[in-house]
Amino acid sequence: MLNSLLDGFDSQLRSSKYVAFIHCPQPIAVRDLGDLMAKKLPRIMEGPAGRGSAYELVQPTEWA
Repeated sequence: MLNSLLDGFDSQLRSSKYVAFIHCPQPIAVRDLGDLMAKKLPRIMEGPAGRGSAYELVQPTEWA
């Protein structure tokens, strides 16, 4: 899943886009994004937090 996102996703990642991309229910998308956040793979883009948050993926060159 992460490879697919890194290869072909070039805009803001939101849970609704994750649902459409992965074909999963909304609660699973929220859980998966939370898990990815714990692993520090996406970061929240500037703007409102909480509902309506947008994420950007941390590129492999930024992994530390």
